[in-house]
Amino acid sequence: MKKLKYIFLIIIVCITASCKTKLGLADGKTKNADSLSKDNFNPVKPDDIIDNISQIDGLTDFSFNIFRKLSLKESGENISFSPVSLNIAMGMVYGGARNNTATQISFVMGFRPGNEEFCKEFGEYYNYLNSFKSDTSLIFNLANRVFLDRNYLIKEDYRLLIKTFFDGAFENADFRNNYKAEETHINKWVSGMTKERINNLIPEGTLNDKTKMVLVNAIYIKSEWKYPFRETATKNKDFYSMANQPVKTDFMIQRKKDFRYAYFEEKQILELPYKSTELSLIIILPDNSDAANISSFIPDNEDYVSMCNQLKYNDVYVEIPGFKTESSFKLADVMKEMGVKDAFDGSSDFSGITGNNDLAISEIIQKVFFEINEKGSEAAAATAVVMYQTSAAYNPQLDQYVSFIANRPFIYIIKENRFNTPLFVGQYVKP
Repeated sequence: MKKLKYIFLIIIVCITASCKTKLGLADGKTKNADSLSKDNFNPVKPDDIIDNISQIDGLTDFSFNIFRKLSLKESGENISFSPVSLNIAMGMVYGGARNNTATQISFVMGFRPGNEEFCKEFGEYYNYLNSFKSDTSLIFNLANRVFLDRNYLIKEDYRLLIKTFFDGAFENADFRNNYKAEETHINKWVSGMTKERINNLIPEGTLNDKTKMVLVNAIYIKSEWKYPFRETATKNKDFYSMANQPVKTDFMIQRKKDFRYAYFEEKQILELPYKSTELSLIIILPDNSDAANISSFIPDNEDYVSMCNQLKYNDVYVEIPGFKTESSFKLADVMKEMGVKDAFDGSSDFSGITGNNDLAISEIIQKVFFEINEKGSEAAAATAVVMYQTSAAYNPQLDQYVSFIANRPFIYIIKENRFNTPLFVGQYVKP
């Protein structure tokens, strides 16, 4: 527990196509950044999508909406989820989506309608995350890599989109003749990017000779708490997953005047800062919660914004359990329930990738590792989208401390601090 702690995000997008695909570009011409115009990136927009919707609000609202569904499906379990991982993965897919496929992804995920508008805004957000590299209190890396079958040609528009807005590098692969070796190669790259926290990300049998492209995004963050918990203060105490059913677990304990805190609609909100001012951890502790009802306390974007705005510096006595959890999700059915339907069947339109209209998503998979202890937190996430071919101010006047004793189920959020977008969201309901 004395070693430094890490936060990792890994995103994998697998794209496959069968041998009936015609190899070649739509027009065979290379274009520059000036060609990224509305003519190239402009899906149909439904009447009920507001053109001036805030991109950040959309990303945040979707993040909590999908986590609420996962929480209901995993009632009574400790889970962690990475919305930013899914957002980046689906953002790259959305860049090649057209017509109703793009409309549904945009509406459900809160992406700006119109590929060009979305890519420009998301690209700015991506560059903001990338700027963490200059923060000396972090070791940070952000990289996108596209493993492209050497015999498969994609539209230059899409290649340029990935490079321009996602800073993506391309690497030739030989899926047609040697997909097993490419699977090993990609998994080793992912393992290296996560300090071997995520191994064998792509399960055996995922790739085959019809695979044409695998898009990988990796985010690596290393930091510690601004105010570490003393290990000698840790105590074994009761945690109540259900009323009158205590379970012993180790609680990290400290008291600080420099924690931001709020009481909001029968919930305590605590923000734990990292050494880096770019990140913090939010804990939402309901007054009355148990393992069965924790999903009802997951905020929507409006409540989340209110919570963040009401946080004030306070003198807070804190007890929170140290814990580690691992989660895995299959998200295709959840996304269908939320309204992304055409992307998963023969109605899909990803012609912005190849110029052909013959790709669909078969599954979206995410795996997450999350741990916090006295020194900091460690987290890892991997998201795979597999595609196939189809026909506040400081207040020093307070004279009484607040007790924040997280001895019952709670929600936690690792967020970036400029826009407050959630990078990880989880629920802790039992030791």
